[in-house]
Amino acid sequence: MRTVSLARDGSSRRDHDPARGNDGVAADLARGSSVIGVSQEPQRFLPSTLIAVADAQVHVRAPDGKVLRSLLRKCASGRIPDALPDVSMLGFHEIVACFRPGAAARDVVDRLAAVAKRKAVDRRAGLVNSDSDLSGFSA
Repeated sequence: MRTVSLARDGSSRRDHDPARGNDGVAADLARGSSVIGVSQEPQRFLPSTLIAVADAQVHVRAPDGKVLRSLLRKCASGRIPDALPDVSMLGFHEIVACFRPGAAARDVVDRLAAVAKRKAVDRRAGLVNSDSDLSGFSA
């Protein structure tokens, strides 16, 4: 059995539209292929046919403190601070961008905290309207 995967993040306004790709999804499913769609906002970016006929949906949440601590152990050097910032409003790419090659855990945590603080200020100022504006994760 063949598996087809569609990854859409909204970076292409023309191609990442729910009205596009429905014929391909229908044809792939009719041939017996599995079709997997990946998006931080499936309803907004994936083909509407895939959303309508999906057998299952999996939601991946932002990493909690336990996951963040594990990432820091694997990807950063030095002592991990006891207090970790709340990264629940950060997108996947924002979190990844805070991890730099050879960085100390303290530096990564400081970057995460700074980005989270800016995002919170932006949200209070109305520059980020809702959770649907956050990229990388869905609720």
